Amino acid sequence: MKKILLLFSLFTLGALYNSVQAQTGTTDDATAEALGITLTGDPIQDAVIYDQAKTQLEQNDPTKYQQIFKITPKPVTYITFPGFTPTGNATQDAANYKQAKEDLYNNNPTLYQQYFSNQSTKKHHISTAEYNTMPLHKQQHIDNNPQLYQMVD
Repeated sequence: MKKILLLFSLFTLGALYNSVQAQTGTTDDATAEALGITLTGDPIQDAVIYDQAKTQLEQNDPTKYQQIFKITPKPVTYITFPGFTPTGNATQDAANYKQAKEDLYNNNPTLYQQYFSNQSTKKHHISTAEYNTMPLHKQQHIDNNPQLYQMVD
């Protein structure tokens, strides 16, 4: 039983190492240096060290983590409404948007409803020419959801 457990553990750590290599292409010296770790040469031990360093970096310095692993955050787009105009600064916009939305709700509920009650129910405009070139299953979806689509010429 101990042998089976030991083999399973080695297999799991080997899979983790292969996962590390797949995620980064390799656990090369440049990546190790960027993470501030020293590789031992033992694939299993290196996988554990790498995984711990990567997790710690992601938690403590997300910006550096994104740079090392070439992760581009998806930009957030905001609508402009009275009291809020996006600046392009994601952190500032998130805080300003939340506050402006709350202020609009508290100070002018009718205007708030105009901006936010129908956001998810806006109809998609589709030209007849575009509709006619769509596959049948898409046409059926449009026909079955008139609350979501509007035909225009």
